Amino acid sequence: MCDFMAAERYNMSLISDSFVKQFTELATAFETSCAAAALFYWGEGNDHGLRVEATAVMKEFVNNIEFGRDPEGYLFYNAPSDFNFDSDDDPVTYKVYYNSEKPMAVRVDFFAAGSTNRFSSFISKDTKTIDSRLLRDGSGTWRDLKLGTSYAIMHKISTDTKVTLKMAPIGKEATFNVIDNSGRHAINISGIFHFNKQSALTSSSNDVANYDEDRLIFYPNNDHNLLTGVFFPNEPIPIDDHAATQPPSVSWIDLPQ
Repeated sequence: MCDFMAAERYNMSLISDSFVKQFTELATAFETSCAAAALFYWGEGNDHGLRVEATAVMKEFVNNIEFGRDPEGYLFYNAPSDFNFDSDDDPVTYKVYYNSEKPMAVRVDFFAAGSTNRFSSFISKDTKTIDSRLLRDGSGTWRDLKLGTSYAIMHKISTDTKVTLKMAPIGKEATFNVIDNSGRHAINISGIFHFNKQSALTSSSNDVANYDEDRLIFYPNNDHNLLTGVFFPNEPIPIDDHAATQPPSVSWIDLPQ
């Protein structure tokens, strides 16, 4: 849905400039750039968000979503110190632009509070799986990147509803039961688990699981914006149901060391 009415309704801007033209203009406007990744989020109702991760400068931008890396792209800026904001006391606004190319080019311009001059821009054309309805203007925070990661294996026996995610390097294991096992899928998939605090990987966090083919998310049952961790598999997860409407409860255990 890439048209003017959609852009007007969802607070974003449809532009005619090509990806090449925008990229060239950004390269001229800013001193440097680095590889980066974004995640555009749209939850229940009007709930939306954005995350941008730039490991080269060890910074991340967060608005409602704390994990995710799709699409891949480039972050343009003048100096790493431009991202030094005092957490939530210095909200950063952003404006989203997209064009009608296939796949579409998406650009996000960042502005300090009260300023009309952008200090950084993210651009990507890795957008084949991105729905334009995800592209919403908003505000959030640039902060230091402090994510932890661990190799993990997701396992399930075909005749059982129990799913385990074992993170041996950090000594943790999560288990939950799928709601629908009609497909009787067996799962043995490796990938990378991302988390903010290892101390939060405990059953006292009251986590639930939300899953799709490309990710498995854990978050507290009373706050879906406060993510505990995300598993990104190396291949699609063959699960029949998508647990957004009835996410199953998660149990965490410490593995023997």
